[in-house]
Amino acid sequence: AALAAAFAIRAFGDVRAPALRWFSPLGWCGAMRPFAGDRWSLLTPFVTAAIILIVLAFRCQELRDFSAPAFSLPVPNLPRRGSVAGAAGLSRRLHQGAFAGWLVGLTAYALLLGSAIHLIGSSGFSSPAVRRVLAEYGSITHIDITAIGVAYIAIGMGATACGVSAILVMHGEEASGRVDALLTSGLSRTRWIASHLNWAFVGTGLLMLIAGAAGALAYSLSGDSAVGTGDFIAAAIRTL
Repeated sequence: AALAAAFAIRAFGDVRAPALRWFSPLGWCGAMRPFAGDRWSLLTPFVTAAIILIVLAFRCQELRDFSAPAFSLPVPNLPRRGSVAGAAGLSRRLHQGAFAGWLVGLTAYALLLGSAIHLIGSSGFSSPAVRRVLAEYGSITHIDITAIGVAYIAIGMGATACGVSAILVMHGEEASGRVDALLTSGLSRTRWIASHLNWAFVGTGLLMLIAGAAGALAYSLSGDSAVGTGDFIAAAIRTL
């Protein structure tokens, strides 16, 4: 999450507000200009941040009770009667938190990309190297559409990670032995597996569709109309 936030801040700073790049460690890396200017003074933020984080880590190690969570958690609300009934209800209870987190993160990232796509197209991509790379993904004459396709590769990787995490939850339930109690209640293993795979596959597709719609919305609000909503949705579906 921290890496994704640093990347998003750096990306937004590059296309909208250059001052924001100083709030991201990835922005510090670019400002060092290692292949052009070698600005060694910009190592200072890295060294300072490393020292502060190391001191905080040792301080937390001294104070933390490792048998307790890192942060105090509120007493969870008991599920409403019937909300965890059946395989579908139980899988929803297990996956809904992680799915909501991925949904918020990928939607925010899609909104950021959608608002910046028109700036990518207007830049013209004077670099021949960049043009060659984009030509491998699509038509260089439709630079906006090609840029959308490339941008949604990153979103697709995030959605795939959500699907993988759903599979890992299913594996964890199996390894812990909790599934055995469910199977003795009359639930078939096929239904139990299907309830989790539903989140892994259908959930991944839903994330991509929502990200496509979010990108299209942000693009339309930016004032451009060269690319339609269907292009964003198509890019999201093709990434699957």
